[in-house]
Amino acid sequence: CGFAAAMFYMDDDKKGTFAHVKQRNKFFVQFGCIAIAVLNVSIMMFISLMIARVNVTLSRELISLLIFVLCCSAFCMLMSQLLSKIHILGSVIPILTVIMFVFCPVFIDYGGFRKLQYLFAPTYYISSAYNNKYYLYAVIYFVVCASIAYIINLIKQRNVKIA
Repeated sequence: CGFAAAMFYMDDDKKGTFAHVKQRNKFFVQFGCIAIAVLNVSIMMFISLMIARVNVTLSRELISLLIFVLCCSAFCMLMSQLLSKIHILGSVIPILTVIMFVFCPVFIDYGGFRKLQYLFAPTYYISSAYNNKYYLYAVIYFVVCASIAYIINLIKQRNVKIA
């Protein structure tokens, strides 16, 4: 959902929908668009987990979910900054989705894959259900992804001004 929101934003920006937004603020507008889409889906996921009674505790689930929204949004933002063309991002989505499903700790929790699992937000969400240290890891993951995406955005802005 975050990838779809990133693609919609990229398309809308290309069409001039965000022309009134200052260039330096577009990063935050894009992040907001992605985060709102991810939050909407996460709310539905949360409701589903509550109905199915598949959760740890309400407070733990909510904290994990909110951090997960930030992590997913930052990851999608990073991918949209790295792959700044809609068709490239769209073609990478199925590949990333399959990789995340295969290496997600729910399906494969082999220690040898742990370093690869750390590249994807679902690892932090799932692992935080049973271990508090993953809250901290998730926050670090969010900060790193968002920072790298922001730096890439700044570099792109400077290149556009120069060109």
